[in-house]
Parts: sequence; structure tokens; C-alpha cells
Amino acid sequence: MSTDRWLARFLGRLRHWGGVSGLSVVMMACVPLSLPNPLAKATLEESVPFAQIAAPAIWISQPAALLGLQRSFAGETEQIVALSNDTTLPGDNFILMVAYVRKGEDLPAFRLEEFVRRAGGAPAPFSKVSDRDLRSGSDSLGTFFWLEYRSGASTNCVLAIRRLGLGSRILPAQSSVMDVMVRNCVLGTIDQALDPIRDDRMGFGTGSSGGGATRLLSPLAGPSP
Repeated sequence: MSTDRWLARFLGRLRHWGGVSGLSVVMMACVPLSLPNPLAKATLEESVPFAQIAAPAIWISQPAALLGLQRSFAGETEQIVALSNDTTLPGDNFILMVAYVRKGEDLPAFRLEEFVRRAGGAPAPFSKVSDRDLRSGSDSLGTFFWLEYRSGASTNCVLAIRRLGLGSRILPAQSSVMDVMVRNCVLGTIDQALDPIRDDRMGFGTGSSGGGATRLLSPLAGPSP
């Protein structure tokens, strides 16, 4: 598939995340939006468009990145990074990151169902996501969780999540918490599919804050509302 056709398809899928109305949106400058209150969160997500960002502004290091998009609203900044996909399975590989500029009691608890909804539902080939089904692993930054899907002898997919906690030096500037989701299907092992969410891919973009101690939290043990 040509790059132009792939990009058009990916932008079409981004309507599930809200706000993308065509290639003209991609050319907009990415600026925080100040919107009237009260507005339901779902309405905000549907009304605020994404804009394309330069590769150095992506919050994590990812050689397989094809396109980075960002939008900001209501104390949150969201990035979606499109990843290359060499498999024939339906759906697109992506990284979804949501950074929250909030403190104390305003800091949102991690809710798996809400995060999956924000991603447009469970991406193919996954039909549902439940914390009871999640596997867990750890690296130098802490714990991450994933579901896996195997197709044949060499095609493997993961849907992986982790939460970056308060004080993490790899958080975007001024943010307190960042939630990360990765859907990645590869012609390779589960370990290779998990590569985008691991510690050596986190925090190398120029958009990170660059200060403080590194600390990741289990998203399933997030702060209470």
C-alpha cells in the first residue's frame, strides 16, 4: 500500500478518536484550546481536531513512527503516533498517549474501560479488554500490562498499556500523569511487538520535561477519584 493511501486510511480511522475532518486539519498549528464550560468530555473529544506535529515533538522515541498528531483541551494533551505495519491483519498500529496537567484531587484515576473507549474501542484483532485478562511485565521504569494475539507461526499482536506517574522525568512538560496505549502487530515475537512501550523507547523526544526522578505507576493501581 502506498504511503498516501495508508495516510488517508489512518486519518479516516482517527474519526473514532474525534475531530479529524480531512487533510486540511493536519496542516493546522497545534495550540491549546480554551473552550467554554461546562462541556461534556465526550463533546470536547468530538469537537477538538488533531494537528500534525514534527517528529522531535513526539514524546517517545519510536523509529517505526510514520505520523504524529496532537491536540489539547481541558487540562489534557493527547498524541497519537501511527506506526508501520508489515502484517496483513486488519487495523493499524498506533501509540496513544494522554498527558494530564492536573494536581492532587484533580488527578484522574486510571480507568481501563474509559481509556479503551478513548481509543475508539478495542482495536482489531482484539474484541474486548478486561483487567482480568491482562498479562504483566516490568522493566527499569516499572510495570506494564498487555493482551496478546497470535496468528500463525510468525504474526503476533499486543495491546499494551502503562501509566507514567508523578515526578517522572519522561513526562511532557508541566504534566502530572501520562497514560500510554500501544497496539502493535508484527512479523515477529510478542517481545518484539512490545518494543514501543518499553523503557528504552520512553522519554527521548524533545517534548519531554527532562527533570525529576523516574517513576512509573501501575495503571491498575491509579489514584482514587
